[in-house]
Amino acid sequence: MRSEISKSPRRVGMTYQEKCVKLQIDRHTVVIEGLIDDPKQIYFFKKALKGLYIKYSSNMDLKLNKHRDGVDLEVAQSMDGFTHWSYVHTDGESLICDLQGVGPTLTDPQIISPDPNLWADGIEHFLQNDECNPVCQAFGYKHPNNPNAIPNTNCPNPIPDNRGKAKRPRPNRVAIGL
Repeated sequence: MRSEISKSPRRVGMTYQEKCVKLQIDRHTVVIEGLIDDPKQIYFFKKALKGLYIKYSSNMDLKLNKHRDGVDLEVAQSMDGFTHWSYVHTDGESLICDLQGVGPTLTDPQIISPDPNLWADGIEHFLQNDECNPVCQAFGYKHPNNPNAIPNTNCPNPIPDNRGKAKRPRPNRVAIGL
């Protein structure tokens, strides 16, 4: 999505573009002592980030309060737009959520994708509770329950199947760390 926004700043506005270009994901490392099936010690290493830690969305609640102290509304809207973008660009099969971090550095995002064991409600919560913001509107996303809606008013997009009818993703999801 960052490359799409940077290619077309008029779509979302220059301030959104400038903020999206700065975003990065801080990866973590896991070290296991012993056998993979029988670990003796497990270490999880993350870079120490200085500053106010902001949670933009979780695995289940993608509609956190965007008007809290320290939250840049345009970054928060970009995070929501990114989650929506990931849903659209995977044809409703997954989405990226649990977006959080310090400044432009995001940590531990999750991909919610099909699995009968976990996260069955994450995408359903997104489908029921997502609200359009300027980023979603710029990409013309629509709500799946109203495929005839005018693009700049409803979110998220319906996912067309081969017959052109809107389909919903499978209900069961699992979170996978990036």
